[in-house]
Amino acid sequence: MTSDPVATGQVDGSAAAPSRRRLNRRWLALIVAVIAIDVVAFVVAPPQDKENPGEPCAFPACFITSALEFPAPHTVIDLAPDSAPAADQLVTFHPSISNTLVTMWLVMVIVIVGAALMVRGSKLIPGRAQNLFEWFYEFLGNFGVGIAGEAAGRTCRSSSGRSC
Repeated sequence: MTSDPVATGQVDGSAAAPSRRRLNRRWLALIVAVIAIDVVAFVVAPPQDKENPGEPCAFPACFITSALEFPAPHTVIDLAPDSAPAADQLVTFHPSISNTLVTMWLVMVIVIVGAALMVRGSKLIPGRAQNLFEWFYEFLGNFGVGIAGEAAGRTCRSSSGRSC
């Protein structure tokens, strides 16, 4: 043990200022430039009605349909074939199973079965498959923490409210 003084704060005696993250001027200029280009493009070339070119575009349906062109999903199973929505309706609810939904279910089954097979024989010293699965799990966890922040990460609550 020694009685020598130890520096615990700033050496020059000034108080440490809290660090604030500022938006770099280049990023700010880029954001302003993108918004300006969007406004100019909207004024110079406004959205056009696809069915009646030259007529004014009705807000909001025409703006949405002229800006977004998602392909219609192919219906695999139609659960209500006698109540098909009209083609001119913008937002509808029609119970059916599309090819997109079938693909999502297939990917979910592959991921769940693959994860179950990889962790079935997990060991303290992992093999290649377990190491790959653990890397992927950590990657997704760190990705989520990077998006939502440290406060939202790594929390696990059981149904009784206790921490895992």
